[in-house]
Amino acid sequence: MFFGYCDQCLKVLVHGRDEPFVCNQCPYEFFVCNKCIAHMPRQHPSMHTFSKSEWHNVAFKLAHDLKHFGILCDGCGTKSFGGTRHRCQRCDTSFDLCEKCIGITPKNHTFKIISNPYLRACNHKLLAQRVLEVIYPSLVDSNSYALATTPTDTVYIAKSSLPNAGLGVFASRRIARFSYFGPYVGYKRSVDLIHGASSYAWNVLDKSGNVMYYIDAVDPKNSNWLRFVNCPNNFAQRNLMSLVYHGDIFYLSIRNIEVGEELLVYYGDAYAEKLGIDTKQFQ
Repeated sequence: MFFGYCDQCLKVLVHGRDEPFVCNQCPYEFFVCNKCIAHMPRQHPSMHTFSKSEWHNVAFKLAHDLKHFGILCDGCGTKSFGGTRHRCQRCDTSFDLCEKCIGITPKNHTFKIISNPYLRACNHKLLAQRVLEVIYPSLVDSNSYALATTPTDTVYIAKSSLPNAGLGVFASRRIARFSYFGPYVGYKRSVDLIHGASSYAWNVLDKSGNVMYYIDAVDPKNSNWLRFVNCPNNFAQRNLMSLVYHGDIFYLSIRNIEVGEELLVYYGDAYAEKLGIDTKQFQ
């Protein structure tokens, strides 16, 4: 069984096999595996420290205590018992024992441990997320991965309506106000390397307004369709705003966006000034 994955390489972390490390300063849980911990001084804010985490042991206990609803222990008669469930593979009818009774049963039974359905569902969700983030890119041209992530039932990619802006994102259906998109995918870089950030980078701030790291979507092989959302030339064009949630960047629609309208989010004063945009109208 497993309970999560490394936030750096997306490796699945398995209980009893992996030793995850957790950041002591991040306001949300940021876990890395024992291989990625060596890269954290340059891939994560250098002032942050890591310690070995006992989170997987806690998760294991929580999973262990889940109830097997509707299952009757044929040893002690307890219904919907917690802990480990053992089912006989020889019996034609269901014969289950709780972990307390497994050591006092006849020897003519052969038992198999049955995982809790809820735990399997949680695992499947994590597996699905891993497929989307790791396996799916190998099924498409790596140079087209960012394009391939486009949810075409909602938006489409085409030439931007803004001059010299390259590609842009347009609504393929009416997008209601307060709809959100994300997270923004890219390389997470240490603040020490911020001077090398591209025009596709967003700063992630802590509660005090200090930059913890930045997310750079410069590489189309390691980003998603949100990298194609452009910056508006004036305040009236703006229909999205950026926000930080649990250390990730999301876009929120601040008004209804009609079919065929380009999605535009303000990148910030520093980027706007480079484009010659009057930043006062966005303040």
